[in-house]
Amino acid sequence: MIINITEEYNGLMHFAGVCDMQSTKVKIAAKYNGSVYECEVAGSSKTFDLYIPFSGSGNIDFFVQQDNGELLPACVSFAFPARINDLPYSFFVGDKTLITRIEKEGMLHVEALEYERLCHAVRSYVNVSFFDE
Repeated sequence: MIINITEEYNGLMHFAGVCDMQSTKVKIAAKYNGSVYECEVAGSSKTFDLYIPFSGSGNIDFFVQQDNGELLPACVSFAFPARINDLPYSFFVGDKTLITRIEKEGMLHVEALEYERLCHAVRSYVNVSFFDE
């Protein structure tokens, strides 16, 4: 699964991309703060648009939902337009949220956008990406 778009406006997070699963009836699902959000993977282009309302700090885990309803952990990568990359602690600043990629593959951390949190996100990303700590 490749995420091409990461955006958030007025508390609604949007993730869009491509899923390369072979099955014809696949859904993308995300677990966040006790809820599961899902969307269909569209046609032969295998594209998806997943919308998740912000409901406080928490982690988003992405899954591929099989025909039988089973949730399999998704192998997630981020394309350049997503504004998040595959490095740990890369982040995206939305309208009201800060979305950070954490070390576990396929997981994002979401929290309300605040100055101190943004400073911490920048420091974490710079330390991991440019210094050997």
